[in-house]
Formats: sequence, structure tokens, C-alpha cells
Amino acid sequence: MYNQIEIHKTEYSGKYLLITKSKTLYVGFIVKDVLDFLKCGLNNDIITFKINEKHNIDLSLESINNIKISIDEFLINEENSNLHRLVKLFNPNKISISKTVAKIFFKKYFYLLLIISLILNIIAYVFAPVYSDINTYQHWLIFSAILVILIFHEIGHSIAAKSFNIDVNEIGFGLYYIFPVLYVDLNQSWKLKKKKRIIINLSGIYIQLMIGVLLVFISYLLNDNKVIVSIFKINFYIILLNLNPFFKFDGYWVLSDWLEENNLMKKSKDLIKTKFKTNKSKKPKLWVVFYTVLRVIFLIYIIFMVLKNFILITKKIFSDMNLTTSENIFILIAIFFITKLIITKIKVSKNEFKTRKG
Repeated sequence: MYNQIEIHKTEYSGKYLLITKSKTLYVGFIVKDVLDFLKCGLNNDIITFKINEKHNIDLSLESINNIKISIDEFLINEENSNLHRLVKLFNPNKISISKTVAKIFFKKYFYLLLIISLILNIIAYVFAPVYSDINTYQHWLIFSAILVILIFHEIGHSIAAKSFNIDVNEIGFGLYYIFPVLYVDLNQSWKLKKKKRIIINLSGIYIQLMIGVLLVFISYLLNDNKVIVSIFKINFYIILLNLNPFFKFDGYWVLSDWLEENNLMKKSKDLIKTKFKTNKSKKPKLWVVFYTVLRVIFLIYIIFMVLKNFILITKKIFSDMNLTTSENIFILIAIFFITKLIITKIKVSKNEFKTRKG
């Protein structure tokens, strides 16, 4: 059972990373050694003796029992994540890239190229022409191109990770809440210090910005071809969405690493639940408070936009007016979201009933 848990040495002194079932946990050397002995099938009495002998300390059997319980909980408890992995698409380790190219683009000149490409994308977006007469065939071309770009986004993460000697074994398709997304398994990146993790987290957007520059060049050669321009614009919108720190997309992980705040979203949710009433001894950091205030404003804006669209669509339905494609998609998303919410509430109620009954 314990062999399911991978143990990785990290760049942090005295810290090890445990990985199992897409979950990660930082532990010290004592917990790491206890896990090593558990993998060997030793009982707690022998483990206590060996740990004390190895480190010249005097831990009690109860302490070792508590460590074992914590390891068991980490192994057994399900991951509390809004990302549901559905299909593994391919293993990015099979994609070979020159070490020199990886060093130039993902280490030496990373931030310089990132800033230059971002500026070029912004300028191109501001001056890009507006097209509305896109036919069905062109829509499919645009959709296919965006799908390819999103795959390259995930490959960008994996190349950056590999340049820092991190194994990335999976790029796949899943659901974030109810929204279809591509994902890449970057659990091993937690072995690295924040500067390297930030580069890895930005690398998907970095690749999209590079593609954006290429699309601008192609569009110039083709006299502002409407399909190319549309692909460029959608790619730019996705970049902005990915930079949003209020969803667990790339922008959130970059901000979390930069502030060195583990579980930033959870701390923000807890702060909202307590209505900012915290003990003086556990006063939250200023950055967490600032992030939470902005997050509340963002959530209010989202709720306002949802209600606004709901009212407009309701009026159209009662007036026998045809709904647009985006409005039909909005209805489907609303149905899925409400259904998921009801199912979640039912599961929580059942668990609470079982707990009370037990």
C-alpha cells in the first residue's frame, strides 16, 4: 500500500515531497524515514527503535503511531480538487527538444522574450480589424486551431519543467468544475523553489504569446485574413483568462508562488466564511486580505453578469425570440452547474447523516 507513495527530495533543506494519486505533501526527514520503513513492512515498534537509533533522538511509540496515521490519511483521503481528470492524451516525455533551445527559451532569456511577445500581442490586438461574417466552415477551422494551440500551451509547461529536470508524464483532458480543459501533471514541480515554479507556470502563456506573434506575422502576409485574425484574438482572450488569479489557472499559481502563500484560495475562502473576523493571534497576512477583497468584488461581478444574462434570456424565451449560440451554451452551463451543485449538496448531506448515525 505504501509503495503507491513516491518520495522526492526537494530544493528546500530538510524537506521531502510525497506524491500519490495527484496529491502532494511536504514532509520532514522523520516522516520520510518512517514512510521508508513502512514500505519495508516494519511494524511501529521496530520503526520507533530504528528512527531513534538513526537520528539519536527519543521519539515515543505514540509519536510514530501519529505519523503513521497522518501518512495513512494522506494515502486514503480523496483529493479535494475542482479538476476532474477524464482522459490521458499523451506522455510529453516522448517529445524531445534540444537542451540548448530549452536553456535559451526557458531559462536565459525567458522573461525578456515573455515581455517582448506580450507587448507585441497587446499592440496587435489593439489594431486588429473586427470581423463578424464568419461562416460555419471557418468556425471549425478556428476551433481546431485553438485546440492545437491549447495542446502547445500544455507542452510549454512540460518543456519548462523538463528543463529543470522535472518528469512530466501526462497531458490530458478533464473538467474544471463543469468546463472542459486540458491539463498537465506538474506535481513534481513542487520539488523546486518558487523562481523555477513561476517560470514553469508561465510557460504555457509564454508559448501562446509566441504563437500570437507568429499569427500576427502570418496575418500581415495574408492581408489580415479573417480566420487568422480570429484565431489570434481568441488566443489573446485565453491568455487573459489564464492570467486571472481568481480561478486556479496559471495566474493563480504564479501569484501563489510569488507571495509564497500555500493554499491561497483556501485561506481566502476561510476568510470570507468568517467574514474577516479572525483571532488576533491568527491575523491573516495583508496580501491574503487584499486578494480576498478583490476576489469578492470579482465574484459579485460574475453573479451580476450571470443574473443579467439570465434575465435577458428569460425575456427572449417568453417573447418567442430565437436564442443565439452563446445564449444556448449559457443555459447548458447553468443546467450543468445547478445539477452539480445539487449532487454535491446531496453527497454532503448523506455524509453528515452517516456521521451523526455513526
